[in-house]
Amino acid sequence: MKKRLCIYIGLLTAWVLGQQVWAQQIPQFTQYRWNELFYNPAYAGSTPDIQLSTLFRGQWIGIEGRPITFALGAHTPIPIIGGGAGLLLLNDMLGAERHTAAYLLYSYKKQLKGNKYLQAGVELGAIQKSLNGTQLTTPNGEYIGGNINHNDPALPNATQSGIGFDLGAGLRYQTKRYAIGIAAKHIAATPIAAATANIRPVPHAIIHGNYRFSISGGIDLEPALLVKTDFNQFQPDITLSAYLGKHWIAAAAIRGIGDWESAAAIVATDLNP
Repeated sequence: MKKRLCIYIGLLTAWVLGQQVWAQQIPQFTQYRWNELFYNPAYAGSTPDIQLSTLFRGQWIGIEGRPITFALGAHTPIPIIGGGAGLLLLNDMLGAERHTAAYLLYSYKKQLKGNKYLQAGVELGAIQKSLNGTQLTTPNGEYIGGNINHNDPALPNATQSGIGFDLGAGLRYQTKRYAIGIAAKHIAATPIAAATANIRPVPHAIIHGNYRFSISGGIDLEPALLVKTDFNQFQPDITLSAYLGKHWIAAAAIRGIGDWESAAAIVATDLNP
């Protein structure tokens, strides 16, 4: 099987439109359609190419402690193991809190009648949570001469961290024109033990799908939808992508309904010949 490395270079513009609150339990990416591996392990090995993604996302530029996310993902089909494998590295920062994780992914791929595939994937990884107590203050705290005392037993006076293990799973059905999937994140996460508290990642469910169709002039359109929930809140991501010939892609996306949280546009090119 001939393989190639998929390389995309893109220019992204994003706007924060609202004040909707969403717990930072799983990383949020503008343009989820470009980052499906981070939401569903069944995506690993779904393409004929080796794919490598490096992502950076920053909100509220100029505000100290703003959310910053960096992610690295790679996956490839491996026929000898019946599917594909992948790797995810995540670093998510929000104020004094840092979330770092690494995952190994495996996906079993079954060809059905015609050009249709069913994939089942799992991800196993480790999560490190840290809280920098030196960046926190409390109404009753004492902060004199560089000494820090929050006078709150729930808050550390210095940096505190802990590590736990995590498990996720997903299913994905793919045809030539469309794909649908469902995934569960943090379904068997162990508590992350720290000196002042135990943190257990909150389980999330994700449903997503996309449909690609052709219009005139060698242009394809692809609407896509992802809905994620922690069983207390629901949040949709809606994307519309336009494929211009073989190498150019333009896309627009919004997150949220009504009081939108963000909107973004991207133009990208595939550097492969």
